[in-house]
Amino acid sequence: MRRSWVVGTSGSGKSTLARASSERTGASWVQLDAVFHQAGWTPLPRPEFRAAIEERVAADSWMIDGNYTGSVGDLALARAETLVWLDLPRHVVMCQIVWWTVRRILTREELWNGNRERPRNFFSLDKEQSVIVWAWVTHGQNRRHFLAAQDQPAYQGLRFVRLRSRRQVDELVGSLGGRGCRIRQQDGRHSPRAGILLTMLLRNVSIAGCAHVVRLAALSGLCWFAGCTLT
Repeated sequence: MRRSWVVGTSGSGKSTLARASSERTGASWVQLDAVFHQAGWTPLPRPEFRAAIEERVAADSWMIDGNYTGSVGDLALARAETLVWLDLPRHVVMCQIVWWTVRRILTREELWNGNRERPRNFFSLDKEQSVIVWAWVTHGQNRRHFLAAQDQPAYQGLRFVRLRSRRQVDELVGSLGGRGCRIRQQDGRHSPRAGILLTMLLRNVSIAGCAHVVRLAALSGLCWFAGCTLT
């Protein structure tokens, strides 16, 4: 895994995996979000974004996390040896993304370049503003995209690794050497019971005002009381 590209739905744990793998292999860690989202959540213009990633992928070894298939995917594919697809169940992803968002809002954690989660976005119905809604909407889309990608010519030269559980993630990182084989989730861990309840709630979300707000508040409560706790 000298040059690996980690992809998956928001909330699947791409950055956690890429960071852990980087620490064990000595490869540089590149967060596409950190490059793209400049101060004030200003997006880096496409030419500059591509130039920045082109420079980074020229290195001998790296771990890149983030999708961005339409803007810099070709640059990553041209040099990557391995594509790691985090295809975790939707209830796991949703439990993680809700809790991580709540935690970041409450602690005012800096994400990249001075940017922090905006509290109002937690209640937003717009997938372009709410990472929670984005994760829910794009989970199925990403699964279809990467299932199809395995048969596309651009992906044929890659070692394609599909991880469908936290256990498989831990096993992959453990195979890279270093201390232990279990990834420490920096933002939390998921409870299957809480995740299933989250899925049941979100499945019936109608994108309509107060009902959505109430459900999102319930999600954060479930994450807190049913198992999504800080480690």
